[in-house]
Amino acid sequence: MSRLLLPALLVATLAASTLAQSPDWLFDRYVKASNPGAEDNYGYSIAISGTTLVVGAPFEDSGATGVNGNQASNSVASSGAVYVYRLTPGATGQWGWTQTAYLKASNANAHDAFGYSVDIDGDILVVGAPKEASASSTVNNNPLDNSAEGSGAAYVFVRTMLGGIETWSQQAYLKASNSQGDLPNDPFGDRFGSSVAVSGDLVAVGAPWEDGGSTSINGPQGDESAYDAGAAYVFRRAGASFWYQEAYVKPSIVTGGFLLVSGGVFGDSLALSGNRLLVGAPRTYITGDAQGMAFLFERSSTTGLWTERESFQSAQPSIDAYYGDDVDIDGNRCVVGEPYADAPGKPDSGAAHIYRPSTNPLSNAWVLEATLRPAQGDVDDYFGSSVAISADMVAVGAPAEDGSSTGVAGDPFNDAASDAGAVYTWRRNSAGAWTDARYVKASNTNAYDEFGFAVDLDGALLAVGATREDGASTSGPFAPFDNSAQDAGAAYLYHRLADCNLNGIDDPAEVATQDCNQNGAIDSCEVASGVGDCDGNLVPDTCQGDTNQDGILDACQSGGVGFCFGDGTGVACPCANSGSAGGGCANSANAAGGRLVATGLPFVANDTLRLVGTGMTPTSSVLYFQGTTQSSGTIFGDGLRCATGAVIRLGTTANVGGASQWPVPGAQAISVRGAIPAQGGVSRTYQAWYRDANATFCTDSARFNLTNGVLVQWLP
Repeated sequence: MSRLLLPALLVATLAASTLAQSPDWLFDRYVKASNPGAEDNYGYSIAISGTTLVVGAPFEDSGATGVNGNQASNSVASSGAVYVYRLTPGATGQWGWTQTAYLKASNANAHDAFGYSVDIDGDILVVGAPKEASASSTVNNNPLDNSAEGSGAAYVFVRTMLGGIETWSQQAYLKASNSQGDLPNDPFGDRFGSSVAVSGDLVAVGAPWEDGGSTSINGPQGDESAYDAGAAYVFRRAGASFWYQEAYVKPSIVTGGFLLVSGGVFGDSLALSGNRLLVGAPRTYITGDAQGMAFLFERSSTTGLWTERESFQSAQPSIDAYYGDDVDIDGNRCVVGEPYADAPGKPDSGAAHIYRPSTNPLSNAWVLEATLRPAQGDVDDYFGSSVAISADMVAVGAPAEDGSSTGVAGDPFNDAASDAGAVYTWRRNSAGAWTDARYVKASNTNAYDEFGFAVDLDGALLAVGATREDGASTSGPFAPFDNSAQDAGAAYLYHRLADCNLNGIDDPAEVATQDCNQNGAIDSCEVASGVGDCDGNLVPDTCQGDTNQDGILDACQSGGVGFCFGDGTGVACPCANSGSAGGGCANSANAAGGRLVATGLPFVANDTLRLVGTGMTPTSSVLYFQGTTQSSGTIFGDGLRCATGAVIRLGTTANVGGASQWPVPGAQAISVRGAIPAQGGVSRTYQAWYRDANATFCTDSARFNLTNGVLVQWLP
C-alpha cells in the first residue's frame, strides 16, 4: 500500500477555458415527490441503475411504514422516505418515468432520516437511516428497541417482477456489529447509514462517527479510543436472502478527535464496484488540519478477505478542504471530491480527482490521472460536493454555484442566482484525456436550490438532486415554477446525446427520416463508418439502384473495367488462395479477396472518379496506385500485381472494416495526382495494395496483398 502524493507538475489539471456549446446532455424530466412537503429535502440522495431511479427525502414526515403506505400522514417528523421510478413505455409508444414505489422503514420513527443515503444495483436497493435508534447489533434483529439514538441503520429492499408488475419488499435490516448510540460524553452516536453502496451481493455502509481505534480490517471492536474516527461495514448476501456482516473495515491511518472536535469520519462517503470498496475520510488530519483522505480496499474473490490496497490524498492540499467528502468508483477508475479546495484567488471553489491503476506492469499502485476544476469556478462553489463516474463519463456537483442560466451549455458567467447550483461533466476520449467539459443547470434555476447536492450517472443517464428546490406541485406545466414549499426538493433527469454525425440533433430524432435501410442507423453515419456511397450523397449505395447487389450503386460502376482477377480464371494466386469472381486473391480476413471498382466519371475537366476498395483486411493501411499498362498478373506478396508501367502512388489511407476509398477528403483528384493530360484520350490502370499482418497466411515473409485491377479510359 502506497500513499499518492504526486507533484502538481506531473498531473494535468483540466479546466476548459470555454465550455463546449454543443451539449452532450438533453433534459428529460423534472421529478418531484408524490407527496411534496416543505423541508422534506427530496433529492438529498439520488441513485440510478439501468432504467431505475431512486431519490431520497430524509426529512419527509409521513407516519407510514413499509412499501406503498399512506403518504398523506405527516405525523412522524423527519422519519424520511425513498421514491422509486422506472423508465417504461407509454400507451403511445413513448417512454417515460413512472413512480413504482414509495418506501419507508419498517420501523419508521421521528428523526431517523431514512433516505439520507441511497444506492441501487439492478434489483437490490439499499437505504441509510443514520439517526435510527435501535440498540440492535446484528442483521434482522429487534428494530423496535429505540434506546440507542443516532446509532443508525440500513435497509435492503429487493424487486421482483411478475407479469409485468413490479413489487418491492424489504429483505434485510442492517445494523453494525458494534452499534453505539448517543452517550453523555459522545452526543452524536455512530451514524451508521450515513453512506451506503451496493454492487451485486455486497452492501457497504458507512458509520463516520464510530469511535473505534483499530487500524486493521476485522480488528478489535471494543476499543472506543478514537472519537469520530469512523468505520465502514461490508455485508454479503448468501443464497437468495440471507445477509451477514462480512467485514468491519478500518483504515491503516486513523485520526480521532475529542469532544466537539471531529475525527477523520472515515465512512462519510463510500462506493462499491465489484470487489473494490472506496471510502472517504474527509476530516482526516494531515499537517495539523483536516485535509482529508480516501482509501481503496479490495476483496479476494477466492478467500473473501478484504485488504487495504491504496490511500489517496490531494497533491495540492488546502486547509479543511474535505478531500473525500464524496467518492465514486467504476471498475478501474475512481473519482474523489474535494469541495473546499482552494484555487488561486478562489478559496473553497473545489476540485475533483480521478485515479486509475498504474500502467507499469511492475506496480500495483493507483495513480492520479486528472484533477478537474471548471474554468469559471468561483469562490465558495463547493465543486466536488458530489461526484459520480460511469465508464468514460464523470459528473461533479457544485451546489453553491451562482449561475442563473437554465438547461445545458448556458452562460456560466452570469452569477445572479446565489447557491443555485450546477453540475459539470467530463468525457474521457480515446487518447485517455478527460475533456469536453459540459455545464448542466436545472430547468427552473432559482437561488438557493442547491442543484448538484447529489448526482449519479449510469451509462447514458444523468440524475441530479436539488435538495432545497421549493416546488410544491407534482405535475403540470407550471409545476417547476410554483415555489411555495420551501426546501421540498426536486430531482432532474438528463440523457446523453447520441449524435453520430455531430449536428447537435439527437440520433433517435433523425432515424425516422434518415434511415433508408431501416437498420436503426442514420444514413450519413453509416457512410462515415465505411459503408459505400459512391455518388457522395451520404446515402448508402445499397439503398439505391444496385442490380447485382454488390454494394456499389449501378450509376457509379461506369468509371472503369475490372481485370486481373484472382478467382482462378487467369494467373494462379501464389498459395492456392483464389478469391471470388470480380476480386483479387483471398486474404486472411476475406476468402473472396479484396475488390476494386472505379465509380464516378473520368472526365479531366470534371473529375468525379473514385476508387472504392472493399473486402480487404480490416483496420489495415492501403496504398492506391496508378499504372500506364496492364498485365494478366505477376505474383506479388499474397496477390497479383497487374497495374504496371510508369507507376504513380496516388496516396495511402486506412481501411475501416476492410473498406476505403480514394481520393479521401482534402486529397487531389485522381486526374491531377495521376497527371492525366487535359485533352484526355489515355488509358490508365489502377490497383490497391494493402497490409495483411497474418504471418501464417500464404507467403510468410510478404504480409501484403492486392485487389484486382481496374482499367479507366480518361475523357477530356
